[in-house]
Amino acid sequence: MTREQSTSARDTWIEVDLKSILRNYQNIKSKTDPAKVYAVIKANAYGHGILEVATWLEKGACDGFCVALVEEGLLLREHGIRTPIIVLNGIYGKTHQTVIDYELTPVVYRMDDAQCFDLLSQQKTKIHLKVDTGMARLGVRAEELETFIEKLKTLKNLQVEGLMTHMSSPWTDTRETERQIASFIKCKALLRKHGYEPSLCHVANSETLLKYNNSHFDLVRPGISLYGIGDGLHPAMRLVSSIVSIRTVPKGSAVGYNQSFVTNTSSRIATIGIGYGDGVPRRLSNRGQVLIQGKRCPIVGAVSMDLLNVDLSSCPEASIGDEVVIFGQQKDAFLGVEEVAQLADTIPYEILVQLLSRVPRMYKIS
Repeated sequence: MTREQSTSARDTWIEVDLKSILRNYQNIKSKTDPAKVYAVIKANAYGHGILEVATWLEKGACDGFCVALVEEGLLLREHGIRTPIIVLNGIYGKTHQTVIDYELTPVVYRMDDAQCFDLLSQQKTKIHLKVDTGMARLGVRAEELETFIEKLKTLKNLQVEGLMTHMSSPWTDTRETERQIASFIKCKALLRKHGYEPSLCHVANSETLLKYNNSHFDLVRPGISLYGIGDGLHPAMRLVSSIVSIRTVPKGSAVGYNQSFVTNTSSRIATIGIGYGDGVPRRLSNRGQVLIQGKRCPIVGAVSMDLLNVDLSSCPEASIGDEVVIFGQQKDAFLGVEEVAQLADTIPYEILVQLLSRVPRMYKIS
């Protein structure tokens, strides 16, 4: 196991199992073959570490990567990643030449961007055209696609390698998801009518690729599933801290800020060296749990910036220095990111990406 260099003296860290990420990638690939699988590693690989995850997956023969920002793609290229990289958000500012120079694949849905890439290209630049089939966020609206294509045909230095869209609600609305897929198929046919034959058509994010076999097309884009969030996958992260203080307080004692928790009996309270300044949601105050010696212990009082408190009633043998798992596996017990997110009234994505850089990452590769 390797650990990022850190000046932190706390026993608080994020443990990332790179082998689990690769296993999830291979599992997804086996279910979606022959489609290519491009790993989505935006937002620091959902908090797992973009460079470490990309390097490991590239060694595992990953087909390609998806990032949100040009800056993320540049970071990968500057650290030696040569695998194809798609820039999903299509926000380029004055970076068009940089995108070309660093061989990033731009997603295009604005004609001014298409014209700029065409003007700067010394040879054919591959682009992926994004259509909006119902997200109302980014992409050429399906009903405006033919007009867009007519203008695109005047640009001679672009190769439409890909066609893509994004699903709005595969978790909750089967009818809408199927409607979006049908709309995408019509957009693909319209492109073919005008002489374009994109080789990489893609719509499927994690939930879509797992639930809708008709969504696989030529390429799928696993994000959250890559990191083990979902049925049958291998969770890749543990958030770990330790007990820094234990005290026994009498009945009627307030614990933490604003007296939001008051003991109803004499209680043994442990203070843990992690807080919302590290990414633990403050919403877990008086409602979350942690694992200590494989036992669930409730968070009591308000989660503060650097610390939180737990009641040791279910683990009276706990002592200072004991490992505390905020989420992940400990012994035979498991506390998942999904459960933590539910208790914090949010989604697993937010829990993962809000883990701050002051918490060092440790990478498990064996």
